[in-house]
Amino acid sequence: MLSAARDPSSELYHDGKPHRGAGHRAAFWDGYGGLAKTANVIPGTLSAVCYAAGKEFARTNPGIAIEDAVWTPGVTRQGGSKV
Repeated sequence: MLSAARDPSSELYHDGKPHRGAGHRAAFWDGYGGLAKTANVIPGTLSAVCYAAGKEFARTNPGIAIEDAVWTPGVTRQGGSKV
């Protein structure tokens, strides 16, 4: 996950912005943003590892604008279509 976080062309990004759209990505960015563990973080699963990786990545790479996160390309945060 940390390697993917360093690569803006990885699945963790869409058009250079954080891409949440799936549980493991949401958990990563929740960890990065310093959020308390959410429903996306289940102990002993990939999501928990991603959350921890997000926390670690935030220590070494601060300043990514989480509020600009893309949930799913073409879909708003509330689930409505942007098109």
